Amino acid sequence: MPKRTEQTSYSVDEMMERLREGERAKRRSEESELVTRPDGSQVVRVRRRRRRSKQPHKTKRILRKRGGLILLASSGLVLVGLAVTLLILLARFNSKGYRDELKERILSATGAKVGINELSVTPLRVRAGSMKFNWPHGGLARSLKLQKVEADLEFTSFFGADWNGEEATAGSGVLILAPPDESSRRALADGNLPFDYPGYRCSNFEILYGEDPDAPAIRVNGTEMTLRTLDEGGMQLLMKGGHALVSGWEELKLKRATAQLKDGRFDLVSLRVAPVSDGGGEAILRSTKAARTGSPALF
Repeated sequence: MPKRTEQTSYSVDEMMERLREGERAKRRSEESELVTRPDGSQVVRVRRRRRRSKQPHKTKRILRKRGGLILLASSGLVLVGLAVTLLILLARFNSKGYRDELKERILSATGAKVGINELSVTPLRVRAGSMKFNWPHGGLARSLKLQKVEADLEFTSFFGADWNGEEATAGSGVLILAPPDESSRRALADGNLPFDYPGYRCSNFEILYGEDPDAPAIRVNGTEMTLRTLDEGGMQLLMKGGHALVSGWEELKLKRATAQLKDGRFDLVSLRVAPVSDGGGEAILRSTKAARTGSPALF
C-alpha cells in the first residue's frame, strides 16, 4: 500500500498564514541572540524594541482631548458661577431687608407709605399677594389697594436699580380719592419709582371719590384700567367698561374714559357714559381746563 504523500496544495489563506509565520520567525531570530553564560549554560537574549519617541498623530489627539476637557471645565465653572450669582441675587430680592428698601423708595417717589404682602421674586416674574398705598391727608389721593400683583422681569433687572419688563398687572384694585385740603397741602415727592414699565393694567378697578369712602359722591366700579407712560412726560389713564354711580343720578354705564396726569394736574380728555336702561342717550364729557389744586375744573 503506497504511503500518503504530504499535502502540496494550499489555500490562499493558508499561504498567507505561512508567510506571516515566517516573517514572525525571522524577526524573532533577528531580535534574539544566543549567549553562553560563564557556567557554560546557554540562553537566548531578546533585544528590546525601542519605542518611538515622537508620534505626531498621537500627540495631536492628546492635545485635542486635553483642549476639549479644558473648555468643558471652563464652561462648567462659568455656569456654576452664574447659578451661584443668581441664587444670591434671588435671596436678596426675597429678603425682608430688600422689601424695606423697596418701601422706602416708593415712599420717596409717591409720598405714600406702602405695605407689601407675599412678595416673591423669580428669574422671570415678580409677584405680590397685595400692595397697599396710604397717603397723608391733604392731597387728592388717599389710598390705593392692589390684589394679585404680577410683573414681568427682564434679566437686567437683577443687576440694575429698577425693575423693568413688558407690563405690570393687578387682578383687582381700589383707589380712594378725596377733595384736597389747601390748608394742609403736602410737598411733592421727588424720588423715582423702583420699577419702570411702559404699562400698568388692572382688570377689575374701582374708584371712590368723596369725603366719606362709605358714601362716596362718585363711584366707578368694574372697569378695566390701564395706565401708560407718555413720551413727553406724565401718564395716560384709560378706562373701559364698568359702571359709574354719581350721587343724585341714576346708575350710568361707563363705555370708556381717557385722562392725563401731568405736573400734578388731572386732565379729563374724554368720558363717555350711557344710561343702564336700553334706548337711552349717551353723554360725552371733555375738560376744557385741567383740574388742579386751588382751581375749578371746566367741562
